[in-house]
Amino acid sequence: MEIGIFDVQVESFSRDLALAHVRRGYSQYRQGDYTAALSEFVEGRRLCPEDPYIHYLIGKTLMRFGRPREALVALKEAIRLCRSFIDAHYQLGRA
Repeated sequence: MEIGIFDVQVESFSRDLALAHVRRGYSQYRQGDYTAALSEFVEGRRLCPEDPYIHYLIGKTLMRFGRPREALVALKEAIRLCRSFIDAHYQLGRA
């Protein structure tokens, strides 16, 4: 199947929008608003499900909520997508 310019533009737009959610979520995470941060990260994952960093951020945030089982799933997915993701391995060890 051939990928057209429209498909590339939609993918690029989705990545940009996902990045905006991640940035907003990271800002909220740093301010201690983990509920809002998690919501932004989940939306970013919906838009860009193959991004390991978004899965990592979800896992890290779930750890803050004391939800290690759910964090484990997100962190394992981050590692599946990027085996050399050191921070995800570290967080996985803490889960």
